[in-house]
Amino acid sequence: MKKIFALLFMAMVNLPLLSPFALSTEEIEFNDIQSIEINEETNNLSLYETNELQKYNRKVAQNMLNAIDEKKLNVYKHTEMQIAQIAAQGYFNFNKVKKDSLGNETTISHKTYGSNDLMKMLDSLVLSYDIGPEKPLTISSLFRFGGNHGELQMNGDLIGRAVDIYTYAGSRIHIKHPDEAILGIAKIIEKLPHSRYTIGLPRAGTEYTVDPINDFFLPVNKITQNRMSPTGTIKGDLERLKNPDAKFRLSEAMTSNSQASILFMFPDAPDHIHIKAVEDGKIQ
Repeated sequence: MKKIFALLFMAMVNLPLLSPFALSTEEIEFNDIQSIEINEETNNLSLYETNELQKYNRKVAQNMLNAIDEKKLNVYKHTEMQIAQIAAQGYFNFNKVKKDSLGNETTISHKTYGSNDLMKMLDSLVLSYDIGPEKPLTISSLFRFGGNHGELQMNGDLIGRAVDIYTYAGSRIHIKHPDEAILGIAKIIEKLPHSRYTIGLPRAGTEYTVDPINDFFLPVNKITQNRMSPTGTIKGDLERLKNPDAKFRLSEAMTSNSQASILFMFPDAPDHIHIKAVEDGKIQ
């Protein structure tokens, strides 16, 4: 309990703390989206739905804090502070600084929740017997402002629907370690609870460059193909996987888990798997 209060205090004063993961010295890339547009079709949650979402967020966040204490879950310090706030109150306050045309700064606070399906996914992963102190789950990015890591609602709230995972069951999900990546990704897919998902796979290259010769999962011949499904269907995308073992293992994992529906896959960043729990009624 003292740890939660300490983390909450640090979060409230908004200290820019980052701590490296214990088991990796490799650089993990972050590409926070600085500005987004409100989706006018997004409906705010009802009071009942918000209360239920807060309750579930608190429950899962506490399980995540327990996993951090048990050294089964690795996160950056700012993510741990977010999780601590959620465990205490069901959401955390994301403070966004905006400047007007005169350069005056205004701080806007957004109540931020994980979607019900995202939190179910996280709970399934942190409670899995696949992970432990010697083979942890490492989350490289969870809640951010923008994109599906923090969808802005019309009332100013943020709903997170996605997570970036760097290790699972000790396997590094990195294009430089493709055999480990296959193993980690397959195990994650096998653990996904009932929902609809889209998955971003590791790719060769950097944020602005491609490296087709070293593609291992989905092919990327030009940068405009990044973060785009090659075919728009999971069947077609599986056929496009370049490595035969990756094609077999990921197909096998999806077949074994009938409760999870993978809509499609796409090439993302070199150093993680990106998983989005797709909102009901949406196609991505």
